[in-house]
This record gives sequence, structure tokens and C-alpha cells, in this order.
Amino acid sequence: MIFTLVCCSSLVYAQESSRDSLQSHMELSEFVVTATRSNRKLSDVPIPVMLIGKEQIQSSGASRLDEILAEQTGLTLVSDHGVGIQMQGMAAEYCLILINGEPAIGRTAGTFDLTRISLSNVKRIEIIKGPSSSLYGSDALGGVINIITDNSKRNGVHLQTKYGKYHSFDNTLTGSLMLNNSGSVTLSANRFHSDGYDLSPETYDKTVDPYTSYTFRGKINYQVTPKLKASLSGHYFSEKQDNNYIAEEEMDTSVIKGIGKEKDGSVNAIFSYDFTPDWHLKLRNYWSQYKTKSELFKTKDHSAYENSYFTQTLWKEELQSKNVLNTKQVFSSGIGFTRESVVASRYTQKEELSDYYLYLQYEWHPTSSWNILTGLRYDYPSSYHSQLSPKIAAQYKVDDHWKFQASFGTGYKAPALRQLFLTFSNSVVGYSVLGTKVAGRELENMKQAGMIQQVYIDPSKMADGLKPESSAAYNFGGSYTGYSDWKVSVNFFRNDIKNLIDTRIIARKTNGQPLYSYYNVHRVYTEGAELNGQISLLQHKLTLRAGYQFLIARDKNVVAQIKDGLVINDPETGPRYAELSDYGGLFNRSKHSFNVKAYYHYHSWAINARMTYRSRFGFADLNGDNILDADKEYASGYALVHLNAEKSFLNNKMTIRAGVKNIFNYTDSQHLSYEPGRTWYIGASFHLYK
Repeated sequence: MIFTLVCCSSLVYAQESSRDSLQSHMELSEFVVTATRSNRKLSDVPIPVMLIGKEQIQSSGASRLDEILAEQTGLTLVSDHGVGIQMQGMAAEYCLILINGEPAIGRTAGTFDLTRISLSNVKRIEIIKGPSSSLYGSDALGGVINIITDNSKRNGVHLQTKYGKYHSFDNTLTGSLMLNNSGSVTLSANRFHSDGYDLSPETYDKTVDPYTSYTFRGKINYQVTPKLKASLSGHYFSEKQDNNYIAEEEMDTSVIKGIGKEKDGSVNAIFSYDFTPDWHLKLRNYWSQYKTKSELFKTKDHSAYENSYFTQTLWKEELQSKNVLNTKQVFSSGIGFTRESVVASRYTQKEELSDYYLYLQYEWHPTSSWNILTGLRYDYPSSYHSQLSPKIAAQYKVDDHWKFQASFGTGYKAPALRQLFLTFSNSVVGYSVLGTKVAGRELENMKQAGMIQQVYIDPSKMADGLKPESSAAYNFGGSYTGYSDWKVSVNFFRNDIKNLIDTRIIARKTNGQPLYSYYNVHRVYTEGAELNGQISLLQHKLTLRAGYQFLIARDKNVVAQIKDGLVINDPETGPRYAELSDYGGLFNRSKHSFNVKAYYHYHSWAINARMTYRSRFGFADLNGDNILDADKEYASGYALVHLNAEKSFLNNKMTIRAGVKNIFNYTDSQHLSYEPGRTWYIGASFHLYK
């Protein structure tokens, strides 16, 4: 009802002869859709946006999503239940991953493993920094990464193959077909295999065991009538990994083997209807499922060691409206719901969460220099109180060279199903973890079974007490574009997070091990600056790019404790009062990081060299004072250098590529398990289009 009133009121003020001036003179290579949920020139978006095009993806030699993101300013790879990404110092669980605008599911302990996403058939990647909950709801507290797949408008096929170190094979076949000028069909298939690698050959376990994955993508676009357009897209991913490692159980040591399987798939149907040239309606229907299964056994007696499974399903419906009020104003709105369910060996029963939401967005160009964007989203979830997420951003163009922009927004992250309903006991160590919704029931069952020695917190006070994590973010920056196509930009940012969800001990088991649950406690902040520059030389044959991030990330509670007289364990002087300069901030954050890239094109040749640097970062509290303050608690800083070259033949129909990553073979098996050291690859691609 609310949505209908919004659409009708917008239509009354719409002028049939008007057109969206924000889309005029738009170039294909310079538009983004993620920031406003509609096509906008990158230069007109008043919030921090990064665009990675197809050419950059291909020339880098990257096969998976984590490889290309690792080379971007302000993004840092982290290894925690998979390879995740930090953005502006915000942890991986606060970054929303989208595929063609819809959420990718399947996180482990909050981390979405980026190695699951193949870059085959990816057209571009759009990155929005800062909270985007005003448009995308939960999990967009730190930012959004949207992977947009290709949709060719020509008949033809494209074959790409690559072979590299550790017997890695990456093969992709893509085909496209036009449907009598009324639509198109695009299909893509990818197979990736690796024998894995071992950074610690002195141990039995390999760092990464052998695995094989398949990715299939497809999309159909069809113009049903002059006003009605329909599209159907989907993807399917399947991976099988060998497991072979040693597990220690009390006084016994066993060799564990078996297979781990991972699958995910989605179907996305979109119907777009143009009531007038200025009023556009879009219905989005999305279904996705993610499944894992692990079957492990002990080799000495072939007894079962672990048989676990996990199935997550997401269903989403959304109706979106866009109204061009006049040449200076655009109003967008949407209403929808999501329903998420989990069935797993670590849950006592099927658990479900649902969310109903409404969002509004208003774009206003009061003058040719000003661009103002406001947004508001209201969420009504089933498991906690309603949430309101506003956002406002503005951009001012002084002239053709100078541009300034500022934004403020709020974001939130709902408690995950595991934090509400998980029932897990580690069979090796003996500790247990309970979600807040089931803690009371399960703790009582454990007490009756004689498994509880002491209770520290009344679980009845926890059932409804877990609040969503929330943030308030500020961004301010500017850019200068010179006459010779060189550009410099800077952005200052600040993110304040409250109600951070953490674990705490609620009871002690009779085996001496703790029983954990979840609670809101921490208040943290991240702040810093990003500087980017680009220049073209030698008549645009050579392009140089560089980016730098300065970051401070701290726990406000620790800062308060230091001011109140926190005692730390100094290895030289012994216990003493801490000073603020002793505190290194949140773990796994680097104060400095930068990248330098050089791209050279000459006729049919292309060469690029890239370097990324990350300064030292904390990895663990080793002296027992619960903060990062000692040199031994830091991992060393490091630099990675990559080199790629390619040569095109047959009027650019065929390309041969070769490259070396991590030329100087930097490895750190303890802190960078995702970095295999020096690797090389050779590959070729061939396309035939009409």
C-alpha cells in the first residue's frame, strides 16, 4: 500500500517529455549501478566507488575474485574460515557480496570465501565503500562488492584456457546467441583444478589440499513487448576437495582423510515494465542455496571422524520503482522481503529468519554543479527490533577539473543464525558454543545430564538481548583531473561501530572446558585516508596508477581502559601502566598499505607490472594483557610483485598470455596461508563473433 502511494505520487509530478539528465552522454565503460541501483556515470556518483573493468581483470591473470581484489586500494585479504576481504579496516563479515545485484550466501563464521567466485565471464566489479544498508540492508555495514557478469550482444563463442604452477588448470567456454533482435542468450562454463600447495613441508598436512571446481552461468534477456522486458539468469558452483591431515585427540594421533563438498546455486528472474518514458517498474525474484558436506574417517580403523552437513537457502522478492520527476530530480523506491533458512548438523532443527523492508531514494541536481543523494531504508525483521538506515551524500563540481564530495550513512548487521541458534560442541578440545535463542534450553539439558560444573550468566536474560551491530560512517574527499588525463583523488573516512557481537563464557563444563554464547559488547572505530593517482604517458600507451591507505582501527573500550590505568606486561620493564602509543589497535589491520601499477600497450602487445605492500599487523595477544602492544605480537610487513604480458593475433581474435605472481617468492605459512609463493601461468584465449 505504501509503495503504491509512493509510485502514484511520483507519477503525478513526472513530466512525460522529460528524460533522466543523469544518464545523458553516458559511456559504457564509466557507469555503475550498485551505488544507486540504477545506471549512473561514475563521475556523478557522490559516494566512494571503485570500478574494476574486464580489461583490468584479464590483464592481471587473476582466476578467482580474491586475486583481483587484493590489488585494490583500501582492500586487504584476510584468512579466517576462507579468504575474506577487509574494507576500510572493517572485517570481512561486514562486506556484502553481490552477484548481479543479488546477495551471495554461504558464510563460515561470518566470512564469505572469495575463492568460490570464478572471474570467468565477469564483465566488471563495482565496489562501494562505507555502509550501504540504506539500499541493501543487513551485512552491507562496511561496504558492497557487486560482481556483474558479461552479457554479449553478438553471436559467437569465446574459449579461454590457462595452466600454471601446482598443476592448476583454468578453462572457460562462453557462448552467446542473439534472438532475432528481441533478446540474447549467454552461457558460460568454467573448470578449475589445483593440486594445492604446502608452505610447511616439514609437517604432514598440506596448506591447501587438491581441489576441483566447476562454475556454470547463464542469462537470457528477452524484449517481450516494447514496454516489457524479462531476464532469467542463474549460476551453479560445485567444488570437491581432498582432505588429508593429522588430528590429535588427547593422547592419540590419527591420520584423517575424506572428501569435502561445497555447492551453491541461484536463479534470478527480473521483469521490467516502462509505464512511461519516465516511470520504470522492476520486479526481482531471487532464490539461492548453499550446501556443504564433509565425510571424514580415521585411516587406521576406517571409523567415522566427522559427518557434517550445512544447507542455507535464501528467497527474496522485491518490487522497485524509478520515477524521473524532471531533468533535475529522480525518485526511486522499493519494497520486498527475504526469507532465510538453515538446516545443519550443528542446529537442532530447521531455523528461519525473515525480513520485510521498504527503501526510498531521492536524487537532486539543483544546479549543474551540485548533485545530492538521500536514501532511507526501513527493515522489519522477525528476530529483532525494526531498523531504520538513512544516508545522505553530496557532490560539488567546481569546474571541469575540481570535484568535492561528502557522505554520511548508517549501516547495520543483523545477528546471524549461528549467533541465535547454533548448538556446537568440539569433540577434540571439548568446548561448546550456543546461540542466544537456544542457550537456556540447551544449558538446562546439559545440567540435567551432569555436564555443567558452574553457571556464570543466567541464560534467560540472553534470549532476546542480542542487538544488531550498527555503524555510522563519514566520508569526505575530492579529486582533480588534469588536462593530460591525469587524476588525483583523496578520501577521508571514519566508521564508528557499536553493539559489536562477541563471545563470552556463560558456564564451565565438568570437563573443565568453557561453554560460550554471544553478546553485544565492543565499540570500535576505523578511520583514515585513501589517496589514488593515475596518469597516461607516451600518447596513452603507458598508464601509471598508484594508491595508498592510512588506517587506524581501535577498540574504544581499550582506549578507555588505558586512560583509566590499564596495566600491561612490558617484556623489558615488567608490568606498567599502558600509554595510548603502546596500543596497536585491532588485530589483523595494517596502518599502511599501497599499490603501484604500470600498464603498457603497443600495437598487439600489452605488459603490466604491479606491486602491493602491506605494513606489519597484529596477529595474537601473546603476553596475556588482552591488547596488541608487543613487537612479538606483530606479523612482518611484506611486498608482492607481479608481472604479466600478452600478445594478440588474427585481428585480436586470439591472445596468448603469460605471467609470474609474487616474483620474489614471499611466504608466511602462519599468517598468510592463502599466499602460495611464486607462481607462474601461461594461457590463451580465442573468440569468434559475428
